[in-house]
Amino acid sequence: MQSKELELLVACIKKKLYDTEVDLHNKTCIIDTAKFIFSDSKNIWPLQSSMYFLGHIPKLEPLLPPLSMISPIDHSRLIHNMATDMHLTSRIYRDLQKEMVKRHNETYGSRK
Repeated sequence: MQSKELELLVACIKKKLYDTEVDLHNKTCIIDTAKFIFSDSKNIWPLQSSMYFLGHIPKLEPLLPPLSMISPIDHSRLIHNMATDMHLTSRIYRDLQKEMVKRHNETYGSRK
């Protein structure tokens, strides 16, 4: 389930980036960030631990500096749309994990 959600997220981010005139280096940085949203990474997460389960996403603003190629409004909109996609994907996955733990505990009992 996690890999499927991750593939969908990366595909969505790629589409948004390739529809704009963002340079290749910045595209690669953002796509790599999306690929590691569910993984611990010292390059993506400030505390080297993924925080998606708390509803956090990596900061995208430093990865996409204001460019002369796109307007400031389009720049803000692009960052907002990608952040929304990442946040929604992480929330859905987090909620799914909580539900699976709840069902497991109802079936097999908790470890207490």
